Amino acid sequence: MKTRVLSLIALLIFGGSAAFAQITGVSLMPQNKEAIMEEFSGVRCVNCPAGHQVIDQIFATNPTGFHIVTFMPNNSSYTPPYAGDPDLQRSYPAAYYSTPYCGNSRFMPSAFINRREWSSGAKLSSRTLWANAVNTIINEPSPLNVGVYGYYNETTMMLEITVEVYYTSTVTDQHSLYVTLAESGIMTQQSGASGQYEQKHVFREAFTGQWGDAIATTVQGDLHTYTFTFDNSTTNYDMSQAEVMAYVENKTNEEIVSGFGNDVSSAPPVAVAPAQDLNVGVFPNPFSDATAIVYNLNNTSEVSLSLTDLTGKQVTNIDLGEQATGEHRFDLNVSEQGLASGIYIMQLRAGEQVATQRLAVQ
Repeated sequence: MKTRVLSLIALLIFGGSAAFAQITGVSLMPQNKEAIMEEFSGVRCVNCPAGHQVIDQIFATNPTGFHIVTFMPNNSSYTPPYAGDPDLQRSYPAAYYSTPYCGNSRFMPSAFINRREWSSGAKLSSRTLWANAVNTIINEPSPLNVGVYGYYNETTMMLEITVEVYYTSTVTDQHSLYVTLAESGIMTQQSGASGQYEQKHVFREAFTGQWGDAIATTVQGDLHTYTFTFDNSTTNYDMSQAEVMAYVENKTNEEIVSGFGNDVSSAPPVAVAPAQDLNVGVFPNPFSDATAIVYNLNNTSEVSLSLTDLTGKQVTNIDLGEQATGEHRFDLNVSEQGLASGIYIMQLRAGEQVATQRLAVQ
């Protein structure tokens, strides 16, 4: 039995600073996108083992940044099980396999790579395109980061999944979240291979709607936390071989922005507050004329300060130059920077370190 979904924005404002209690360890720093593959495969597909070899090669080249779920939709002649084998077909991926943006044809092995069109009019791509598509995605900047943690209690046979989505930039398009459970180590017969064949990353369950669950707000600095539970007592999936994946879709262009996948763990999650990259204070906040931004540098660094409004438009960028180790202060003047009343996102950068805070101008 699946339970979905407890959702909240885990953003607490204390004197103008953001405090996050994290479970997944999602990064609060701007990152590149993660490549999300939704593969379509079947036990009666003679070319699918060759596709699986390509996937293994991609993993070898990109041990991080690449995540996969393998769909075996029940509307394909390639997916019915052989006699005596487990049935890996599911109805959930059938909607994706029949959706118009796949293109004019259906074939296996095939895959969505972040649901982008890698050839004209078709989001469904062949294995010859996968490696280059993955490489393209992981070199693009992402406006959000995703973390996921799956904890399985072997005594109660309950799986608890925590997903965290953090926005490093403001996005105006509607976003939706997808969460899946997959299992590896499943032995079956396989066309195109001899003997028992290991099926990997096989889709088992979805914890969100067919076309995702809407994310309420997509403003820079928002950390959304979701929890899902699943009762494994009747399905008996091998959770030691299971993995959970979460990914976010932009509903305007129907592309996956980014996501993340993790093996299911037998260790309970622990909520921790991430270490601050920079120790920054803003006093006062809110303010009407000026505010003091006080920060401490661990190393001599090039320092800059930028402000963006809630639409994501940068309104000011200030180069503070190279500054030595120790405490520093910058007085931000409303009239000098031409700031209207409203909420701004401040990013203070010192070398590779960054601090992000909301500023309120009255």
